[in-house]
Amino acid sequence: MIVIKNLRIKIIIFYTYKQVLYLIAIATLIFFLYRVLGFHFLVIPFVPLGVLGTALAIFLACSSGFLIRYYPLVLSRNSAL
Repeated sequence: MIVIKNLRIKIIIFYTYKQVLYLIAIATLIFFLYRVLGFHFLVIPFVPLGVLGTALAIFLACSSGFLIRYYPLVLSRNSAL
């Protein structure tokens, strides 16, 4: 990824304002539904999402082959200690 040193905030806002406005609208809608109208079924527990996210991260790390290339280096360093 190439990033310039002088990244201006105007450029960032120009390319991302639609997505930001969309996410603000969805967050406002969910807040309104939960707090004002009492739709308490919108609550999502953290534990299942955390477990799935961790499993996905481990799966993607292992499937990329990075660990397969890196793991022998870790073993050789630890065996020297």
